[in-house]
Amino acid sequence: MGADQLTETQSRPGVLAAAEAFIARWQGREGGQVRANYGMFLREFCSALAIRPPDPAGDPETNDYVFECVVREPGRDGGVSNRRIDL
Repeated sequence: MGADQLTETQSRPGVLAAAEAFIARWQGREGGQVRANYGMFLREFCSALAIRPPDPAGDPETNDYVFECVVREPGRDGGVSNRRIDL
């Protein structure tokens, strides 16, 4: 993901204005729960940066760009824990 994903209809100044609007909308918010807002926040974040939104979740082995995916964390004891990471 990056600058090469800018849509043809959004210029760099347009992206900067969208980013500022995004920051103003979300700055200083308190009391909301992460699970209640993370999908909306991340989708608006992608929109503000003029990049494509995450793909629908599917096969955990190929979920490279989704809202939430499972990552495996190796433990010191040799075991593996499943954790989650957003976007």
